[in-house]
Amino acid sequence: MRLDDPLGWQADRLPSRYQTFLDTPHVHQATGFLESSLLRRQTMEIQEAAAARVLLGGFTVGRLTICSVQFGVPAIAWMESSSPSWIFSSLLQGHAALGADAPYEPGRVAVAYGPGNMQEVRMDADARVLNFGVDETDLNNSCRSLLGSDLLHPLHFPAVSTGPSPQLAAFERVVSRLATTPRYEHPANQRLEAALQEAALFELLLAWPNSYRSYFDCGAALPRSTLRARDYIRAHAAELPTLGQIANAAGVGARALTMSFNKHLKVSPMRYLLQCRLDGARADLLLHREQGMVGNTACKWGFFNLGHFAGRYRERFGELPHQTLRRVTR
Repeated sequence: MRLDDPLGWQADRLPSRYQTFLDTPHVHQATGFLESSLLRRQTMEIQEAAAARVLLGGFTVGRLTICSVQFGVPAIAWMESSSPSWIFSSLLQGHAALGADAPYEPGRVAVAYGPGNMQEVRMDADARVLNFGVDETDLNNSCRSLLGSDLLHPLHFPAVSTGPSPQLAAFERVVSRLATTPRYEHPANQRLEAALQEAALFELLLAWPNSYRSYFDCGAALPRSTLRARDYIRAHAAELPTLGQIANAAGVGARALTMSFNKHLKVSPMRYLLQCRLDGARADLLLHREQGMVGNTACKWGFFNLGHFAGRYRERFGELPHQTLRRVTR
């Protein structure tokens, strides 16, 4: 397998975003590059040795980072306790262990790092790992979209999923699809990147055991009136419908609708409307780059007090509106 071909993409003669970043015997150069650029708050401890040959490569899609790492000497990786990130990993070759007593071989998949799951990964000299890094905020937002409501408790994944498994197949399928989608020199490329990121996170959430898997199918079990109300809210969120209008569209009384929403979606109809308005505002900010976009977007979605809008936006997405806009205009 070639250095620039960790999953056999070139063998299929497909174009790939994958590129080599480093091929060096200098472990300090490699750790600095990893910690500052690719895997952000991941920390590395690499044994200094004459035999070291650190091979790093990868690519980005939206805010996702995919990175192939091989050190040539024993190494330990861990995440800072304050890191707002998840890293999904697949061992391509060699041997590794999660924590002190959880070995995994090539063909197994591990969620090695994440909030509340900060175990070390110990790798031998032959180990080569493919990492998929995603910010916790982005993963939580994708989970909210699948749920149709706010999170009731922290999103959590089990530390190790053995393979061959649907999780391993989904991981490789997602990474291959991202790697082989070109990056276009066109204004619409930003929208494409956002769509690719969303699709990738949706698939991982649906394929991987996690603390919300049992909730993702609840939409099919919703009462018809609640489904009608949910769809009406999504379609008319910018129009600021009243509770009475939503209940009329659903064909039930306001009290019955509120009870059903609280029971099935764990949120009131008007709170759900607020979430949809915030989601719509965020989508607009991610797609546009005009001057005055924050104020115009707030007004479009019915937020006429910018301070109130900023506060609610940060509660839902973990950043302020102008931070979202600044990030996508870089």
